[in-house]
Formats: sequence, C-alpha cells, structure tokens
Amino acid sequence: MTKFILPVFLICFNSVIFSQNIKITGIVFNEQSKKPISDVLIIVDNEILTFTDLEGKYFLELPNQLEKEIIFSHISYQTKSYNLDDLIITTQIALFSKNNELDEVVISGKKRTKKEILKSAITNYKNQVRKEPYWSSVNLKQVTKLNDSLPSYIEVDGNLFSLGDDRNVWNLPILIPKQSRRTKENFLESSKNNTSLKVDNKPYINYGLEIFNSSFLLNYRFFEIGHPLSKNGNSLYKFTLGNTIELNNEECYIINYEAKKPNVKIKGRIFYSIRGQIIVTRDNLTLKKMTSLFRRSRSKDGGIDVILTIDYSQIEKLIYPKDILYKVMFFNFESKGVLHFNNIDITPRENYRNSISSNRFLFQYSQVYNNYSSSYWKNKPVMDDFIDTELKNLFKEKNLNDLFIIGNNQKIKVNTKDLNTELPEKAILTLMNSDMN
Repeated sequence: MTKFILPVFLICFNSVIFSQNIKITGIVFNEQSKKPISDVLIIVDNEILTFTDLEGKYFLELPNQLEKEIIFSHISYQTKSYNLDDLIITTQIALFSKNNELDEVVISGKKRTKKEILKSAITNYKNQVRKEPYWSSVNLKQVTKLNDSLPSYIEVDGNLFSLGDDRNVWNLPILIPKQSRRTKENFLESSKNNTSLKVDNKPYINYGLEIFNSSFLLNYRFFEIGHPLSKNGNSLYKFTLGNTIELNNEECYIINYEAKKPNVKIKGRIFYSIRGQIIVTRDNLTLKKMTSLFRRSRSKDGGIDVILTIDYSQIEKLIYPKDILYKVMFFNFESKGVLHFNNIDITPRENYRNSISSNRFLFQYSQVYNNYSSSYWKNKPVMDDFIDTELKNLFKEKNLNDLFIIGNNQKIKVNTKDLNTELPEKAILTLMNSDMN
C-alpha cells in the first residue's frame, strides 16, 4: 500500500492558553445608493470568517493581536481591507460598485485573458482531481453550540473512505472511527413535533456526530458536485480575477466567483447564494485552495448556511484535500470543525460503488464513541487555531481528562439494526482491513 504523509501543525497540549478576543460589529452599504449589502464575505488569511446579513450587518470575534488584513469582498463591489485597529473604530463600511473588472494578467511573461485562465484552471482540475475511491487517515475536531449553551467538543482519529468523482450526492464520504474523545453535550433534545427545547432538560446524545454526517458531509458533497472548476462551473457561476498573493512561498492568483442568479439548483436542492474564492498557482494554474459560502437560509424553505475552506495538496500529479475547515449555521445551532488528512493512500483502487453502500448514519453510533482511552490521547494536542475561540470557555482552567471521562459517561446508544447500518458497516470494515494490509 502506497501512502503519502502530510504534516499537521497544531497547537497546545494538556494545558490550553487563550489570547484575548475582540468583538466587532458593523454594517456594509452601497456608497452610491446607501442601501445595505448582504452576502459580503469577510476574509482573513484567505479564509471566510463570516458574511453580512440581509441588513448588511456583521459580527466578528478576532484575536486582539491579529496582524493580518481583514478583507470585505463582494464580486459586484470593489474590495476593501482594514487592519484590526482601523476596523474597531469603523462601524460603517461603504463599498463602491465595480465599473471594470480585470480581464487579463501577465503570467510567465505572457498576457493571458480571464477566459484563458479559467479554461486552463478548469482543464487542470478535470485532469488532476482524483476519480477513483481512496482511503485517508484523518483527524476530526469539532465544536458545537446550541443557543447559549456551553459548547461541546468531539475529536476522532480514524479512516475516511471517499468515493472519488461520484455524481450521486448521497454517496457521502464514510468516517470509520478508530479512537475518540468528547465532552458532555450540554444542549437539550428537541421533540419530534416541536423544535423548541424540552423543559425536562433531557440531554441530546450524539448531536455533534449527526451534524458532522448530515450537515457538513452532505453539504460538502453538494460543494464537490457544484465545484466552480467542474464541468458545470461555467453554467452555474460568474467569475472575476483578483490580485496575486503568496501562499506557502508560491505565487498564486485569486479567482472570485458567485452564482449567476439566486436560488441555484444543485441535484434538486436550492441554494439562495453561493460565492467564494479560488486560489490557483500563477505559473500552471493548479488549484491550491478554495473558500466557499453555501447559503440556504434565504431560500423559501430555509436551510443551513455552510462556510468551507479547503486546502489542497498535489500528490503524483493529482490533487487531494489536505485540510477542510467548516462552519455550519442553522437557526439555533452553530458548529465549527477541522478535518485534517494525515495520510492519503494513493494506491489505485477498483471501483467500489457497486459493493459499498454509503449513507449518513454509517458508524455514527459506533461503540468507539463509548470507549475513551486516556492513554491513547495522552499528550495529543486538543486545540486548533480555527476553533480555539469557541473552546476557551469549555477548557479554560479545567482538567481535560476529567472532561473527557464525563463526556464518555454520557453514553451513545449503539443502534445499528434500526438504522440498517450493521451489514454495510461490516462490509466496509472488511474492505478496509483488506486494503490496509
């Protein structure tokens, strides 16, 4: 079995140190009409942190030592950027409409038009994206908060089975847990007939895993199928060229994109708004990073809003996700997570689509989640830059091992028969053991 090992850089060990954060609010409006602008992306270090609402309002919580620029970006307006000190005293931000967009740039001494750049980037993506199924060793960290409850945290070490270039949106990647640790879920169970919280304070068990499978993984599949560089990208999105940046010591180019019209449909599901940025290498236009906002909350049926940031790595001429950062927002809950791909198995695989049945409940109720091993997790870092703010109240000045023991005592009911997952899970484990040996 051939493996490629990716470095993972995390912070912190058993004690957690938090910097102070600053909360910032403001409004973004059109300089000419004075009307608020919704869906303005607020970006730091090529990552979407949040976006403006229907009234143009935004809320940010940032480290008080932040040195990077805070960028306000909308494909129809000129971009503005601020340092932290200036943004703190700027509560109203005016954006000017774009009169002209950049139509050509000079790459390697040769002028190339926007059309040529997009065509090359789309061709590269088609040739470089992995089409066959593959295995990865992964680490998942996720924090979930419901209303004003104390956040809950879950971490999983395991293997992820991806079906490659599969057009069935319901064929989700499958997370097979190896070890886990989790804190007690402090939010309450919703009744089937009422979305309000129950008054008897009955805890809702396994909600974090449900969000990961049913919210994040499913929406990630919609992102993959509606990828701006996929064959459907030109029909779904419009593009503008941004400035060059340096990413991991490599000159890169930013391509901004958004859906051509509201209520775009992908595999039968309507998204009110899709927009984001593509970052490709300047020399050969290979995909390096993407950040995307998928909004359903303003569609007539309501729905989940998801922010995705994906870093890609190139291994033997193919590209694979290296890190996926996600934020899921839906009415009264918010969840943020980081999926790190540690080892990617690039061994050629036969097509497993006829023998593997994927659904969102697979391994969600695994006994692994009831078997916390303090020795396995000893000295393994908890924190990650992406979620340290959300965890500061949960972990500050507390014994982490005690928190994970309490979380483990809140048992998850293993119920594979009712969900019809027992046989598919056995088939996947058999396949995994065969492939890994």
